[in-house]
Amino acid sequence: MYLSNNMNSFPFSHIPAVWFISRRENLETYYQEISRLRDKVTSLSGGQNVVAILEAAETMKQLYEQICRMEEIFEENLSPYIDEFDPYNKNNLRRIAELAKSLSASFETIARQVSWGLRVDNSVMQIKRNIQPLLRGLEDILEWLERGI
Repeated sequence: MYLSNNMNSFPFSHIPAVWFISRRENLETYYQEISRLRDKVTSLSGGQNVVAILEAAETMKQLYEQICRMEEIFEENLSPYIDEFDPYNKNNLRRIAELAKSLSASFETIARQVSWGLRVDNSVMQIKRNIQPLLRGLEDILEWLERGI
């Protein structure tokens, strides 16, 4: 991760600072919500609460869309300046997007399984395995944004 890249440096100066602040606030909200989800994944599936499980899936979809929009903005504004390095943590953003998309699908799978009365143990384990790397990735991006603003 390239935490030394300052958002006020030349290529980043094309993006308004308020945009970075807004992204950080949104990602902090997702981070808090996903942290709460991590703590109650087992109870969601065990409690047969399909609506809450589908809300978790929707949260992951929204995070995925947020990350994709961030990548689009970075690519639009930074593509002429990108050489062989990763000035905006592209790989980390893509990993977050992949995990969010995977978790959304996993939550939807659990909702279907719960609604049909099937066991959800494997799906819950998949979610537990993916939530922690997602939170670590979000922490890294939040730290990068915080240092740059």
